[in-house]
Amino acid sequence: MRRLERVDRLEVRRYTGREDLLTAVERGQAEAGVVIPPGYDGTVGSGGSAAIGYVARPGTLGAELRLTVGSALD
Repeated sequence: MRRLERVDRLEVRRYTGREDLLTAVERGQAEAGVVIPPGYDGTVGSGGSAAIGYVARPGTLGAELRLTVGSALD
């Protein structure tokens, strides 16, 4: 999350869960969102891997945001 928060073009908001994020994207309250699973830092920090989810509104900046988010998380 800290790397995402440092990207100038992103506004990071935290949601209580995946469903809340999906609702915000569907209602146009967010252009896109990243779903980071619980324990992500610990899993990756210990050499494991974890799946990160991404949702975006169709026909918006979703593809561009995905690239920005992806580069921040690499």
